Parts: sequence; structure tokens; C-alpha cells
Amino acid sequence: MERSSGDRLASHTTFLPEKATFNDTVDTAELVKNFLDNQGIDIEAVQQMPVEQRSAFLIKALITEGGPECETVPKVLVEAPSQLGLIIIKPEILPEAHHVVDFLDKAGIHSQLLDPILPSKRDWLDTYGYMLTRYPDAINIYIVQRALGVQPLVFEHFDSHTYISMIQARSDSPIPTDDPDMLFDRLFCGQAEGGPSPTIRRSISRPIMQQLGFETLSGYAAGFDPYHFYRDSGATNLFRAYNGVHIPSDRSEKARNFSTFIKLGND
Repeated sequence: MERSSGDRLASHTTFLPEKATFNDTVDTAELVKNFLDNQGIDIEAVQQMPVEQRSAFLIKALITEGGPECETVPKVLVEAPSQLGLIIIKPEILPEAHHVVDFLDKAGIHSQLLDPILPSKRDWLDTYGYMLTRYPDAINIYIVQRALGVQPLVFEHFDSHTYISMIQARSDSPIPTDDPDMLFDRLFCGQAEGGPSPTIRRSISRPIMQQLGFETLSGYAAGFDPYHFYRDSGATNLFRAYNGVHIPSDRSEKARNFSTFIKLGND
């Protein structure tokens, strides 16, 4: 029997992932250091700089001047099927990506994980480059994702009317759109901190990241503050910088993300 939109949403209210099973002997700090060594960066020297200078130094070294230049040929956008959605699993929850599949399954959404990939410089800039001008410390995210990788997940959208009914069942303000990617983002993306509704970032990312050391900047999470920007700035956890997943905010962003990640994931 088909579940109602209210039932689909209610099924998430008690969902939390079981204790993370990732083998914590994997040294993310060492993998990140190896990436930076290959880029000619002495990360220990960067850690000795004044904290307010570190991000700008690394942006110049890794983006403006260092590494292979981005291709100048315009990227051809793939035709992203309207019935397919896309989520990019970020390295902070990559060891437990299957919990995102479980979350979607409980909502009645069929999904499939593709092979993990290591984004190129251009891949990352095409997806997140705008962040560097707004938040210079996003160079942390560049380093971590290029060193540890990401994993695309594709799923079958509900029709827009179903998403709209689910938004109404949650008593949220309506969105004047029939774009399924925008509606899915409104329903299921969320933030790692705050908010009463079950979302991927709050119900999946947050507890997994707690288990993996993101509250204490230790264990698996040790590699996610490579130049000690957050700890030397007084941060007590990494939830402001990391949230576990990237979800396109609308169909145009999905088209750009498909062109970057799905082609690579299927090679």
C-alpha cells in the first residue's frame, strides 16, 4: 500500500544512524598531508603563520598560482534527466554513505551510490569556487575533498505534486515552483545544526560526524582542519564548516553538477 506524504515524512522522526562502523585506523590527516606535499605545500610551516594569513596564502598557492591550470574550454553541460536527483556525499560522512541511502529509502525514494571519485581542481572550482570569495577558509574544503574524495548518489524523484504535499504536511511555507530539485532541497537538505524537521544534514550528517570526532577535532576528523585554522580561531567543533552532503538547489545547479560528477563516476 502506498504511503501518504505525511507518513513518509513521519517515518524519519525516529531515524538516527547506528554507531558508525568505519575503520578509524584510516589516517585522514596523513592523506591530507600527502596531498599537500604533492602540491609543494609545507603544511607545518603554514600552521606557524598568523592564523588570519593562512587561508589567503593557501588560496594563492593552490588556486591562483599553484597546480595545473583549469581548462579554458567551456564545459558542455549534460542533459540531466528531470526525474533523477543528485546528492554528493562529502568526505566527512563518506565512510557511512549508506546511511543516506537508508534515509531516502525510509521516505520511499529509490537511490544508488556511484563510485567515489577524487575531484580535479576544475571539478571543485566549477562546483564550489564561489565560496572562496565569500569564505576564504573554504580552502579547507578544497584540500579535504581533493585529498579524500566524494561520492555521487543518484535517486528517483517523486513528482512535484508529492513534494508539495509533503511540504504542506510539514506546515512549511509553500515554494512557488514545480522544480523537483528545488523542492527536494527544501524538504531534505537542512543544516547540521538546528531545526526541528528531519533532514539529511541534521538526522544523518550530524550524528555520524559526532561519532567520527568532529566535535573534538580528533580521530577521523583530525584531517579536516589541515592548517589549524579552526582550532587556532577558537572553534570547538567543525559543524560550521562541514555538513556531510551537497544537494543542488535547483535544476540548473543539478545540470552543472551532473556534468562534473556523473561523467566521472561512470568512467
